[in-house]
Amino acid sequence: MKVRIDLRPRELVEQKKNGVNIGLIIVTVVFLSFIVVSGTTFVYGYMTSRSLQTQVTRLNDDIAILTAQNRRLSNEIQRLSEQEKMYGNALALLREELPTLEFLEAVEKALPKGVWLSSVTQREGKAEMKGFAYNENDIVVFARGLIDTGIVPNVDFPVTRRTTLNGAAVVDFSLSCGVGTIDTIGKTGEKK
Repeated sequence: MKVRIDLRPRELVEQKKNGVNIGLIIVTVVFLSFIVVSGTTFVYGYMTSRSLQTQVTRLNDDIAILTAQNRRLSNEIQRLSEQEKMYGNALALLREELPTLEFLEAVEKALPKGVWLSSVTQREGKAEMKGFAYNENDIVVFARGLIDTGIVPNVDFPVTRRTTLNGAAVVDFSLSCGVGTIDTIGKTGEKK
């Protein structure tokens, strides 16, 4: 058996026992630092992971909502484009037919009792009328009445000739005039 004997003075031995082991302290501090940093990193990573999972869930919900809204908006755009096409067709029909109807109404209002028409021909922006009157003055009154309606912007000088119809003396006339468009008809309607 071996025995170890320390021959140093007692004070030196006690001082050595109570001495600070710097290596042990450094290892302990490094180990504790590792544990603290690892724990903090783990907690921070866990919290970040939970936060990201919540954001992913929220973004997936937003994607689903936006996809549904996109489908609804696409359907609405398609519906509105069909409606716009229908309005375009209606406007085109209105541009074609409204001036004719307005013109015929103006002719009816401007026609005095002593004048009657045998034919009315209307083309785009122009109309020709043929008819009979008892005298030339009634034709002039009719032409002025057409201009006063606002639908007819101008009336050409009428071509007349005296004739007999069913034994009565009448004036056969031919009259040309301009017919307003839907845009000019609307403006004259606002002025009145």
